[in-house]
Amino acid sequence: DVMQQQNYQFGLYTSQRFSFPAFDKTVFVNMNKADMHERLDIGEPWKRDQVNISEMLKFIDQRDAQRPFMTYMFFESTHANYVFPPESVIVKPYLEDLNYLTADFAGQIGQIKNRYINASRHVDQQIGRVIEHLREQKLLDNTIIVVLGDHGEEFMERGRWGHSAEFNRYQTGTPAVIHV
Repeated sequence: DVMQQQNYQFGLYTSQRFSFPAFDKTVFVNMNKADMHERLDIGEPWKRDQVNISEMLKFIDQRDAQRPFMTYMFFESTHANYVFPPESVIVKPYLEDLNYLTADFAGQIGQIKNRYINASRHVDQQIGRVIEHLREQKLLDNTIIVVLGDHGEEFMERGRWGHSAEFNRYQTGTPAVIHV
């Protein structure tokens, strides 16, 4: 609300829906819907993440340079099923197809975690694209960047996989990186 009062421009992007989680009814409740871009028309979440970042960079380039701006991106790649393109693979072996109904979580957790690591690398690469673009456009030194995880992820450290099952450090611990 304060940023709106200060005449900020907004480019808000998600590879999910703004209603999942319910950001449209909480933090973005007063946002202009035209500034909120949901990318659901492409099958693979990693590709939606990639396209959203391209759209965000286009927004940055086409904005009114005389006004402040804020962008937001919700990545889907690091949410289960943990998806990534081949060029993001840094650890093997990984489970080729994570099917919740047939997965042997106790027996396959190493390969499942490797999927998560590869998906995390893909997200890192997308964040890197934003940082490099801001650097090239001479905006990095005047831009605050905040990268937050929305939840932790447990990989059987305490007998569970995923999140939202317990309030333990694996499921609630999140990364936070701030560049000022």
